[in-house]
Amino acid sequence: MDRSHLAILRQMRPHHSKARLSLMLDHIPARTGQDVIDPYYGPDEGFVTTWEDVEAACAALARTVLGPRP
Repeated sequence: MDRSHLAILRQMRPHHSKARLSLMLDHIPARTGQDVIDPYYGPDEGFVTTWEDVEAACAALARTVLGPRP
């Protein structure tokens, strides 16, 4: 969900893998390159914002993988 997680996944990925790794928010065109904010140390409202970001990214990723809904 953030660059540190992405770096760890890239290190874990087998050398021959064809898997494409990306940040979650890369699937939302206006949010490419942005990290999902960790709300743990901030105000409670941050959890709502993080949830909304993750939900939007998952929907965008699903559209990419599955195609548009009929």
